[in-house]
Amino acid sequence: MRNFFLFFSLTIIFSVKDCYTEIYNVKNFGRAVSEARVIKKEKDTQAMMLGKNKTSKGLQALRASDLSKVIKKARKKMYEKNKEESVLNNTEIFVVARVADDVITNVDIINAIRFVFFASQQPFDKKFARMMVKPVLNSLIDDKIRQSIARSQDMNIDDEVNEKIEKIAKNNNLTREELDDAFKKNGIDMTIFKNNISAKMIFSSFYQSVKQSITLDATTIKNYKDKYLKDAKHERYKLSEIFFKVKNLQEKQLVKENAEAIFDLLEQGFDFSALVDSVSQAEALNRATENEWIISENMDSAVRIAVKNLKPGQHSAVIEVPGGYKIVKVIDKAMPNKEGTSKTKFRVIVAEVPTPTPTTEEEAISLQMRVNTISEANSVEQFRRTCEVYEFKHMETTIVEPDFIQTELINRHKATGCSGIVRISKEQPMVALFIISEEIPDATAPDDNIISDVVVNRKTAQEFAKIMKRQRAMNYETIYKNSLENVVID
Repeated sequence: MRNFFLFFSLTIIFSVKDCYTEIYNVKNFGRAVSEARVIKKEKDTQAMMLGKNKTSKGLQALRASDLSKVIKKARKKMYEKNKEESVLNNTEIFVVARVADDVITNVDIINAIRFVFFASQQPFDKKFARMMVKPVLNSLIDDKIRQSIARSQDMNIDDEVNEKIEKIAKNNNLTREELDDAFKKNGIDMTIFKNNISAKMIFSSFYQSVKQSITLDATTIKNYKDKYLKDAKHERYKLSEIFFKVKNLQEKQLVKENAEAIFDLLEQGFDFSALVDSVSQAEALNRATENEWIISENMDSAVRIAVKNLKPGQHSAVIEVPGGYKIVKVIDKAMPNKEGTSKTKFRVIVAEVPTPTPTTEEEAISLQMRVNTISEANSVEQFRRTCEVYEFKHMETTIVEPDFIQTELINRHKATGCSGIVRISKEQPMVALFIISEEIPDATAPDDNIISDVVVNRKTAQEFAKIMKRQRAMNYETIYKNSLENVVID
């Protein structure tokens, strides 16, 4: 009986013409559906009682009435929010895809794309944005399935979402308030953004529940340490990947073209991590694997060939693997019996490179010349001399266990042999780095806490992939091709 009423309520949502039209004009349709689901639970008993005593028309009126209230509430909330100035305000809202009773709108896609530009510190470009539409949509479809898992298991991931946003702010050297302002300037709606990235955080919540159920004994820990030291005799890698799923042979060529489009964006300087979060279709979306060492013998043969000549910070071309395509980035690389970048002690020289907004063409040319000169420095002497000529603030310092930004600078330096240089935020100077010397310690087995995290992470990934597979089979997907073609990037 309960399944009948669920089916009946969904039938009303997608068959009552007036409600159908109204709902599609609500900016955050997903929220409206979620609220409808809550109302359904609250009214379930009442509806069942009415069903015994009233005609189907009476029951339909009750459902339509509930839905109408939700629509009005959502519209009012969105209307108040849309009073704020936003690039997306003038965008016509329409549905591009549906996953069971959840939908993905053109605004969801545009929001995710704009974030990639923001995280990559790239100026918005319609041509590049258009290249992301289909890969972003595929990733958002998977996100809806993850969100259905969260609902079915009553997961609360608010803390994980807030931590993710704080991390984004920190990586851009911004406060939370400054990040909110930066999002508005770049046409990113924070409410939609939080809703979209919440799916990425579900694995973290699932990880915590699995961790509580696993106890590692002394034998397991010893076996791991023995294997770690055995693997340490080989060249080892830490990898990040963007995965593109091929569901059937008919779509194989299209998926490959999508992957190649994302590769082109990487070649244009787009941020790898931002694209992992926005387009990768790995089941678990498990970024923790980036902290695990893997030896060549344990890689897929195509991946092994692709990464062999890559240096830390470099990414591969598109690789065909079982189940789809990958683009792989080398996060770290360790030589036999040695540790990697995360344990190495570096003596470096660091400089601030001011990049004020030029007001004339001569200023723009002068600025570009300064940036190019420091970027092309291929010795410590040339780096120092450039800093002195252009009066860049610079200093020598020691780095132990480099953070995110320092690791990126070190990797860029190692990959090119010239200065590593990054822009932390548009409002701050660029930072340039050159390595003077490095002390690489011998490989040692990790402590018990790290081993515990790795083992739990593997177990979680396996279990989550199984759940995703089951949930995917239960949730039908519909992509409206005409709507997809009409996604306009302004």
